[in-house]
Amino acid sequence: MIRSLALASCVVSAAAAQQPREPVAILHGGLLRSDAALARCCELWWDGGTFGVGAVDDEQRAGLLAEGVVLVPLPPLSRGEELYAFDAHEPDWSAPAGTREVFRFDGRVLVAATSERECELRESDAAGRPHCGPLRIATTAAAAIEPAPPVVWRGARADQIAVSLTQPDARISAVAAAIDKARIVNWTTQLAAIPTRRANLAGATTAQNMLVAELQSYGYAPILQTFNASMSRNVIAEIPGTLFPNKVVIAGAHYDSINQSGPSLNAPGADDNASGTAALLEIARALKLGGAYEHTVRCVFFSGEELGLLGSAYNAQQAKLAGEQVLGMLNMDMVAYRKPGDIVDCDFTTNSSSTSLTGFCDAISALHVPGWASWWDILDAGSSDHASYNTQGIPAAYFSEDLPDYYGPIHTLNDTVALACTDFDLAKLIAQGVAASAAALAEPLDLAIAHAPLADVNDGVGPYLVSAQITSLTAASVASATLHWSFDGGAQWSSAPMSASGSTYSALIPGAGSPLVVRYYVSATDTAGGTEDLPTGAALGGEVLQFFAGSKTTLYANGFEAATDEGWTHGAYSGTDDWARGTPAGKGGDPAQAFAGAKAWGTDLTSNGEYAANGWTWLRSPAINCASAANVHVEFARWLTVDDRVKDSSELWCDNQLVWRNPAGAPLTDFGWRAFDLDVTAQAAGKSAVVFEFRIKANATLNFGGWNLDQFAVTRWNAAPPPGPPVFALAPATAQAIGGAAIAASGSGLGGATSVTVGGAPVAFTQGAGQVAFALPQQLALGSVDVVVTTAQGSGSAALAISATSPPAQQSPPTHATGATLVVPVGSAGAGWSWLVAASQPGATVIPGLVTFEIGNGNLLDLRSVAQAPLSAAGTATLGVAVPAGTGLAGVTVWLEALFFDGASGALDTSTAASCLLQ
Repeated sequence: MIRSLALASCVVSAAAAQQPREPVAILHGGLLRSDAALARCCELWWDGGTFGVGAVDDEQRAGLLAEGVVLVPLPPLSRGEELYAFDAHEPDWSAPAGTREVFRFDGRVLVAATSERECELRESDAAGRPHCGPLRIATTAAAAIEPAPPVVWRGARADQIAVSLTQPDARISAVAAAIDKARIVNWTTQLAAIPTRRANLAGATTAQNMLVAELQSYGYAPILQTFNASMSRNVIAEIPGTLFPNKVVIAGAHYDSINQSGPSLNAPGADDNASGTAALLEIARALKLGGAYEHTVRCVFFSGEELGLLGSAYNAQQAKLAGEQVLGMLNMDMVAYRKPGDIVDCDFTTNSSSTSLTGFCDAISALHVPGWASWWDILDAGSSDHASYNTQGIPAAYFSEDLPDYYGPIHTLNDTVALACTDFDLAKLIAQGVAASAAALAEPLDLAIAHAPLADVNDGVGPYLVSAQITSLTAASVASATLHWSFDGGAQWSSAPMSASGSTYSALIPGAGSPLVVRYYVSATDTAGGTEDLPTGAALGGEVLQFFAGSKTTLYANGFEAATDEGWTHGAYSGTDDWARGTPAGKGGDPAQAFAGAKAWGTDLTSNGEYAANGWTWLRSPAINCASAANVHVEFARWLTVDDRVKDSSELWCDNQLVWRNPAGAPLTDFGWRAFDLDVTAQAAGKSAVVFEFRIKANATLNFGGWNLDQFAVTRWNAAPPPGPPVFALAPATAQAIGGAAIAASGSGLGGATSVTVGGAPVAFTQGAGQVAFALPQQLALGSVDVVVTTAQGSGSAALAISATSPPAQQSPPTHATGATLVVPVGSAGAGWSWLVAASQPGATVIPGLVTFEIGNGNLLDLRSVAQAPLSAAGTATLGVAVPAGTGLAGVTVWLEALFFDGASGALDTSTAASCLLQ
């Protein structure tokens, strides 16, 4: 690509205004591409992959040189001149007439020319044929490339989480599988048949209207975005997010074309970029078929790319101004050419792009696209629409055909389907990768989990009840839910299935002693294979919920909201002290707001958010009295982003002893406020004046957001007192002698129950949080029975009243004479007994069961007669029982109790009875 650069001195902040900045070429050989590293090291105007162009001050110069980077000062430019980058891999390449060469490196040349010549240079053969023509860019600090943060997916860094996945998501796979190669061929052919789609000519408007009509046929309501009154417009189609519409995933491709030999000449633009446009149409169709998403999915068909990324630059700016959280931009530009002998793979551009987003897309595509293969490389000289988002600090990824060997005769009459589009299988593969990546970032809609986090408890015995409302947001239903917990900070996890009562799912975390932090999360699946965690991403290593078991005594606490610093001090062992207490601004990886209230402590809260290069700074607490404590912990909310410890060290000191530091091997990145607690008993217990100190020691390059601290506290942790013997009440307090009633004992001291007895007989029970539950066995006497619950701390009892079995509202028969046979139809044909059908075995032609008919006096001790009969296929039976005369039964109400034996389960049902008055 050709990019123009006005090499003027730039002012980046009041603090930096005193430091003159020198325009330089920064030769790094690709070492500083990852995660916008170069843009963090200096004011960067252009990212060429192996070198960049920008401005550095003395401090930045020293830091870059320490990284082994070569800096080449650029000569001053005359008034009105701009700087353009040309692709000059041809050995006989020379600068266009009337321009002058400024710098040459790695097959690219920086050329100075007046801005009035931009159109002439764009359509000059000397410009070569990079992915787009020359770009002119304002070179104020505000227009420099803003470092994009790592992409967050499900609570953690996207590429690291995606690589760890082993099972594809069926819904995402379905979206990728919906991509149709024939439709890509068809639309590439239709667009390439337009003589030229140059943005300021009629053909571009024709293409624009064709896109609108096709998107409408998919069910979209496309909108047109004007960025230049004389050019065709951006075409935007989106699926609004159901849960978080302000989180946006953008898939893009430009539909305009250009012939560099003249503005009015034919420009089929088959590979560049009818192929990418056709692929984006297929992606839009597949995403629409894929259903609803948590986040908004937006497909943008750009105009004006060939004239300087005009449409995408405007779209990216508008998204930024609107305050949208763009999770990632996925760009396609030239996807249908494969050089003979090259393998079929998607090539990712590593310059002007996000490493974490690219890694995420690569891993997600490998999991969901059959035959996926990829290669990462730089894009020489040219660029594409992803660069517009990268400049705004929005993560972007670029999917392309082979980067070193992309189709050469682009921007000419020879960019035709016949010559340029040699492999539509490659185009399909790339489209499937973009579709899968977009769907994954957008999160297919599945389940909603609502749960009130457990509060701290002064109870080390437990168990602790976790209940959550889990509902399906689609036509699928909830299949299962699982509770996960850890007692050791997340090193080991246990789990248990959650039982359902309607949409409420519950399970217990067992007690594990105290004082202790218990971490936990809930996961759920639906019948369509959808999964959800609470908190999101917890199962993949993201943040989890937690509560404290035991009691705490606060020795010191500060939320940093006061008018003064209240004894907190800060300074520098070397370099610039940039600690401040105030409102975070969300820059440089910092949070956009405090954890609680309005203020927090942090390094550089207001300018670019990053801690100072070549600095060694500190923040100290006032002296804290820990003399009375034997078990001391420091606790605070933390949002920390810092480079690998080998380069930058973040530390916590207690009483002049190092107690924590960031790990070596990789940057540490918090994606949200994290609860931090650390046992500092060895350093602080019994001391009357303990000082805590936070430090950042940074090298000269690649600085991050550093420490952000809120809700700082020093506490004494105490074990929860042992509970006393169980004290409880029963519900219900009265139950019928027939048995089977569900009884719950609720109260205190019930954790860790070891036995439950009813009238001295042990019964099976289930342990709950603050209760035990059991089914009352059949009782042989009326009156009262003792229920005893035993734990390690002792036993407790409560009386349960036993009443006579009450007949149901319908009785059959109501009266009967003695001395005759009592005939009772049992089952669906008998009034009051229709419930017997429940004893049926579903689908059976013969019901495997027996009905026993008993006559007693209500307490089952005085059975007079017994009859039994097999159930018919209809679930009925007629029982005949002789009621003898002269036995004193006349005038007595007898109880008719039906017992059902289920041959499948071997269970007896004795839960229903009726009464009959004998005459």
